[in-house]
Amino acid sequence: MLSLSYLSDLKYSLIIFLLLHISGPSLEAEEYSWSTVSEMPNIRVGQSAAVIDGKIFVFGGVSDTVSVDELGCGGIANPKMDVFDPMTNKWDTTKSVMHIGRVSMSACVFEGKIYSLGGQAFGCYENLSSIEVYDPMTNTWDTTKSRMPENRAGLSANVVNGKIYIIGGWNSSTPKYKTAIWEYDPINDVWDTTKSEMPTARAYLTTSVVDGKIYAFGGMNDDNTFDGLNTLEIYDPATNEWDTTKKVLPAARTYLKSVAVNDAIYIFGGTSNAFAEAMDNVWKYNTRTDTYEVLTPILTGVVSGSVSLVDSSIYLMGGSITPWPWNQFLQVVLKFDLITDIGEKENPLSKIFKLYSNHPNPFNSSTTIEFTLPKSEFVELKVYNILGKEVSTLVSTKLNQGNHTYTFDGSNLASGIYYYQLTAGDPSTGSGQRYREVKKMILLK
Repeated sequence: MLSLSYLSDLKYSLIIFLLLHISGPSLEAEEYSWSTVSEMPNIRVGQSAAVIDGKIFVFGGVSDTVSVDELGCGGIANPKMDVFDPMTNKWDTTKSVMHIGRVSMSACVFEGKIYSLGGQAFGCYENLSSIEVYDPMTNTWDTTKSRMPENRAGLSANVVNGKIYIIGGWNSSTPKYKTAIWEYDPINDVWDTTKSEMPTARAYLTTSVVDGKIYAFGGMNDDNTFDGLNTLEIYDPATNEWDTTKKVLPAARTYLKSVAVNDAIYIFGGTSNAFAEAMDNVWKYNTRTDTYEVLTPILTGVVSGSVSLVDSSIYLMGGSITPWPWNQFLQVVLKFDLITDIGEKENPLSKIFKLYSNHPNPFNSSTTIEFTLPKSEFVELKVYNILGKEVSTLVSTKLNQGNHTYTFDGSNLASGIYYYQLTAGDPSTGSGQRYREVKKMILLK
C-alpha cells in the first residue's frame, strides 16, 4: 500500500500544476471561508446525509479500511446513523441503525422523513433495490415500501413537487450505466418508469434542484477507463424534457457532490478518474447566467463524501482524501461559510483581523506565520494535518493589539499538506462574533 507521505507528495505536484494551468479565462477566484468544526464519531466513505430541522443525519457508507480485495473493493457497509447539530457542533450516536448497511446509495427528505434508496451492501458488491424510510419522530426505519424497478448503486435522488426522481446509477446487468429515470410517488408507493431517459448514461454523478428542475453534473460511464465526465444535463419534470445546451463542468469529475443555494449550485471535490487523486475544487454554478466561478478550495481533496446546507453554511464530511482504494478517510467536519451569498451581513471581524499566508511556502522544516489583531484579544493559532488532526498549538493566550509573528517547526513531521487556523474574539463579549480563518501550507523535505 502506498504511504500517506507519498500520496501527499503526489498531491503537491498536482496542486502546483492546477495553479499554473487553471482552465478557462472566465473562471475568477472568489474568497469564501473554510473551517474545521468537529470530528466524526464514525468515519465513512460513500455515505449519505440529509437535513431535518437544522440537523444533519449521516448514515451508511463504508468504514472498514482493512478488508479490501485487489481492486480496493469490500468492506461491509455501515448501518449506523449519526446526527450532527451545527448549533453545538456535537453528535448524537444513539439513533436506530438501518436494517441494511448501504454504500453509494442516495437519500432525500419528503414530509420530514428520510428516504434511503438503493446502493450496495458491500463496497463494490451486492447492489440493492430496496428502500428504507427513517422517521425522526419515532426513531424507526420502515422497510415496507415498494422496491425500485431494479437494483442500482451510484444513483441520485431528488424531490420535486411531491415526487422522488431517481436519475443514473449502475448495476452489473448490461448496460451497466443507466439512462432510465424513475418517478416514485411516496404517498401512494407507486413507481413510474415511463419518463424520458437521460441523454448520457452515468453513475456516481451529483444532482441538485433549482426552480423545480434537476441539474445533473459529472459522473462516469466507462468501466475500461473509469474516467469522469464533465456533462451537465437538466431535467424538467413538468415537461418531461432534458436540456443539453448548458455549459459543461470546468473539468471532468466523478464521485463529486453538490448543493443548491438560491439560484446557485455549489459543486465540491470528486476526481477526474476513479483511480486518480481526490480533488479539492469548489465551483459555483449560476443557473441564471450559465456560468461557473472558482471558489476557495476545500482544505483537502475529497472523494465520495457528503455535503449539507444548514442556514448560511455548507457542511462537508466523510469521504476519502486519497485515491482508490479509498483507505484514508476525512475524519473531520468542514464548514464552508456562505454568509455573503445567503444575504446576511458579513462578519465585520473579518475586515479587521488578518491572517497572512505563511512564508516560505512550500517550506522545508520551518515557516513563519503572521497575523494582525485590531485589539487585545484571546487568540489560538493551531496547525492540523491533512486528516484534520491537531499537530501543534503555536499560541493559546490573550495577545495585545498589533502584528504577531510565530515560527512553525515541522522538522519532526512528514512531508505533506498542513493547515493553520487562527481563532480570535470572544462571543460572550463585544460584538458576540468570533473570527476564524484557515490557510493551507506545504511541507516538502
